[in-house]
Amino acid sequence: MRAVVLSTGDEVLLGEISESNGGFISRALVEVGIDVFARFIVEDDREKLIDIMKIALDNADMLIITGGLGPTDDDLTREAVASLLGVKLELREEARKWIDDFFKRLGRDVPPEAEKQLLFPEGAEIIPNELGTACGFFIERGGKVIAALSGVPWEAERMFNRYLLPRLSRGREIFLKRLHIIGLRETQAFRILKSLDLGDRVKVGICASLGSITIYLRGNEEYVSRAADLIREAFGEFLYGEDGKSLEEVVAELCWRAGTTISIAESCSGGLLGHRLTNVPGSSKYFKCGVVSYSNLSKAKLLGVPMKLIEQKGAVSAEVAEKMAEGVRTLGDSDIGIGITGIAGPTGGRPGKPVGTVYIALASEANTHIERNQFSGTREVIKYRTTQRALDLIRRFLLEVDPFGSEGNN
Repeated sequence: MRAVVLSTGDEVLLGEISESNGGFISRALVEVGIDVFARFIVEDDREKLIDIMKIALDNADMLIITGGLGPTDDDLTREAVASLLGVKLELREEARKWIDDFFKRLGRDVPPEAEKQLLFPEGAEIIPNELGTACGFFIERGGKVIAALSGVPWEAERMFNRYLLPRLSRGREIFLKRLHIIGLRETQAFRILKSLDLGDRVKVGICASLGSITIYLRGNEEYVSRAADLIREAFGEFLYGEDGKSLEEVVAELCWRAGTTISIAESCSGGLLGHRLTNVPGSSKYFKCGVVSYSNLSKAKLLGVPMKLIEQKGAVSAEVAEKMAEGVRTLGDSDIGIGITGIAGPTGGRPGKPVGTVYIALASEANTHIERNQFSGTREVIKYRTTQRALDLIRRFLLEVDPFGSEGNN
């Protein structure tokens, strides 16, 4: 089978809201053997919706729509589908239960506008929404399938996984594998990948994101598994995870396994590293202490960095990063201390220390490793790349591989 995924909404098209539904739906479809032909985003316009739906069904067997099922005038998915199929909208009382239950949990009366959400294209099967008011629907006509889901991401995901995905028939066997690489630039990873004989039965893709690279493999499971084994061997220590596992999750698992504890002192990253480390459930087992020492005074008072050193070397320096790491390790009574200081921009750069200069230090009982990075991008991007690099240094330390054996995709 071939599918098209369509997301609706002016706010989605204009980038006011990030479009995430199409991504998780496409991944899930591929994993059950349904080929995704295309993804579209369309504004709240009835005629444009119909035009795109025609294109979708001319090229695919299935159309999955998210959004446009709310109670307002600009929620047009029901009307557009009914018009496309040449059927009427009909009132379905069985959908009232889901709306009544939702507002009952909130302790509120059902607003009169919600009556619109009881309308469905004639002959459609209702897809319950257990987390909201916008029930979806499933309808087949002429060998084509149209499914409509709520546009709210957590509602759409529950509706899709619980009610739609189990009923979708498997097409040809397609297996999707994702391998995550860190510490190499995209061109370096591409050269390694190009040197491997992965065969012509596996579709290979490579995508660089902030501080990491993902290699995608699609095809028959046997051939994908063989290709993945070759990639694992070729990339070795640069491969940190698979199938969506985050770098912080990998670090957490390594800490749990080794019984290692961590404390961190951050300046330019503003607490983002601590946020990522504590986002992993069970982080209290390894995370001891986090300090955001933005001012020079806080570096001195909280971490014991000598003010004279800051005056001589500057707050953004290898020497200060070293003292920050060692100071927070002592403060948190932990096995590892991380110190981060840098210039996130867009101002503050100067000759010899431009915007994006970041020093990261890792202090252990044995010694302290310090490195200078030069990151590019916006303030937010530099902060994220800083934490990505710090996490990889922790990962490498725990794996007992050279922490300076990678470039960190600066």
